[in-house]
Amino acid sequence: MGKRRLVAIFLVAAALLVGGSSSAHGSYKVEGGHLTLVLSGQPSEHRHVKFHLVREGTTNEHIYFSLSDVKDNQGNQFPRDLIRLSTDYDSEELSWDNEYSKHCLLQGGDSDVELELGVYYAKAIPAGTYTGYLYSGVGDDIPLEIVVKAFTDIVVNPEWVAIEALSGPGSYKAKEPVEVIVTANHTNWVVTISSQGLIFQDSQKEDWQSSEQQIIPVPIFFVDPHEENIRRESLQFMGGDYGGDGVIQFEIEAQIGWEHPAGTYVGVVSVDVNTSE
Repeated sequence: MGKRRLVAIFLVAAALLVGGSSSAHGSYKVEGGHLTLVLSGQPSEHRHVKFHLVREGTTNEHIYFSLSDVKDNQGNQFPRDLIRLSTDYDSEELSWDNEYSKHCLLQGGDSDVELELGVYYAKAIPAGTYTGYLYSGVGDDIPLEIVVKAFTDIVVNPEWVAIEALSGPGSYKAKEPVEVIVTANHTNWVVTISSQGLIFQDSQKEDWQSSEQQIIPVPIFFVDPHEENIRRESLQFMGGDYGGDGVIQFEIEAQIGWEHPAGTYVGVVSVDVNTSE
């Protein structure tokens, strides 16, 4: 019975020694406690955050770190190849090919080091908050958060719509369809297309917008190419139907009456962008 108790005490002591050794190896901290990067707008440039890694233990061994998968709550994974790290120990930026790749971030003999973690925001990433961590296996994980903010950009081509009404009252179509190009990193956008109508352009082209001549604007109708016989005063499109980016095409038609003089009518298409719940 005495021998069993002696063995049990020995095992507990051994476990405490092992635990203390691990704690000594992993005794380091990051000033601020975690790393956060915010990506906003269209992909365009390198974003980075500097951090100070400080050794707190008594050992002087190299400490190597790996990078976990970095995911949002939908399971989307932030591309590893966009995440880089700069250190004075290496002349080139470091990257982690997989979660088992390791790099020395604190060399033996150094009490602290300045590091820079960066993201090459080179391609659209689904909007969301991505979380992961740097880990050494001998100390606490260093939390990493990458916040990708939603963006929606719109391009309308052509910018101006013109209709030549030279044959008296009747229905006229613009010579070319309008194309609305939506670039987004989310599917919650709602695009509403409308117009205040076309304005008669008199012979003094440079003054047509500010002309005092009171001519009734010509209302226009939008014709979806997939519904040729249906004309609407406005159109609405949902990002969920496009999966993110979208190219929207439609035709413009105007009804010219006797109150409208023959000539060229010009106007713009208004595009309003909102976010659905």
